[in-house]
Amino acid sequence: MKYFVDINEGDIRLVIRALRRYNTKGVKYLFFTIFPLLRDGNFENEEISNNRFYIPWDKSFEFVYGKIYVEFSVLENNKIYFILSDKIKYILYSLYHTAVQIVDGIPIIDENALFKYNVYKNIKNR
Repeated sequence: MKYFVDINEGDIRLVIRALRRYNTKGVKYLFFTIFPLLRDGNFENEEISNNRFYIPWDKSFEFVYGKIYVEFSVLENNKIYFILSDKIKYILYSLYHTAVQIVDGIPIIDENALFKYNVYKNIKNR
């Protein structure tokens, strides 16, 4: 059975816009790995489990902001609808809509993120 993945509706549009700006490998992963699996209905494998999937970023980004997971649900008409948590929405919305400071290739959206990045840098340099 084929499923319909609409990238213009719901939270996935925000994800794609933020990824295009800061993580082009994440866009390729989404379009060439995740979306084909979802279209084919392959919901339980290494990349997708428990109706959610992970978008890879570099380790410093994940230390500062946490791992980015996107949840989805299948509607009655075989349409897949994407859902983000409020924390992830805030992060991606900030990355997409505001001019953020870039420190060593990592977008910094607030002082808390800058502090976490400095901690990560200190841990990494030991």
